[in-house]
Amino acid sequence: MRTQLLVLSLALFQASLSAQQVSQPKVPKRPEAQEHPDTKNGQKKTDAIPKPAVPPSTAVAGDIGQPTSNPEKNDSDQTKDTLQKVKDFVDMAVGIALAVTAICGVRVALRTLRAIETQVTANKEAASAAKQSADTADASAKFSENVLRLTERADVLIDAVELSTPGELRLDTIFTVVLTNFGRTRANELRTDFSIGLAGAFSNGHSTDRPPTILGSGDELKTRLPQVSDFLTGEAYREVLEGKTPLRFEGTFSYLDVFDATHTGKASGTFSHETDSFLVEQYRAD
Repeated sequence: MRTQLLVLSLALFQASLSAQQVSQPKVPKRPEAQEHPDTKNGQKKTDAIPKPAVPPSTAVAGDIGQPTSNPEKNDSDQTKDTLQKVKDFVDMAVGIALAVTAICGVRVALRTLRAIETQVTANKEAASAAKQSADTADASAKFSENVLRLTERADVLIDAVELSTPGELRLDTIFTVVLTNFGRTRANELRTDFSIGLAGAFSNGHSTDRPPTILGSGDELKTRLPQVSDFLTGEAYREVLEGKTPLRFEGTFSYLDVFDATHTGKASGTFSHETDSFLVEQYRAD
């Protein structure tokens, strides 16, 4: 593109020179007044009447007193014209050079801007990819932690409700709730609260209070409930045996695993005379 601009400027310069040569023809110069001696008065007079200019090419040796061209002045005028043309060309060339420099600067600036935009876009994409990678790593870490908690935590459940008189409900029968830790780590601060009695009347059938305990992996914890005679009278006992009044148990338990997470459980059931055991109707544990 620079070469095309330079060629165009040179062509414009040559065209301007040709136009100046055609539009500015040479004008013959006015001859200077000639002085002649006056023989009568002894004084010099100036011939005020100019004579027509004769081109240098028509002057002959016998034409005495006719004006001729001045080569030195013509050379000076031509030199001035040449210098002026050179100055004009230099000015035009400088202007073209400045224009080319400005165009090149704009192109370089645009390229730099595009490069910056490309770099910014690449940085944004890299930041987005890094964020996605970090999010994926964080999600993977959380998933691994959850898997670890689920597989390594303590898992305490109600394993059974035992009768001290298997196959027979008597006034001296004692029920025992058996909790077992099926997890791979211990359960800390295990607390239990179980009751047995008629529906809506558990005031006399609470289990014995005990302090929080630790239950290791695979270990059992037996919670002893009150004896039947402690919460049932003779008439209520006969109604339970005849199936007129249901005998129920209910209770809750809680503990901490090795990750200091709290877990709870809740269960309730009704005594069945057919199986001589409790049928669990509700059971929830986390």
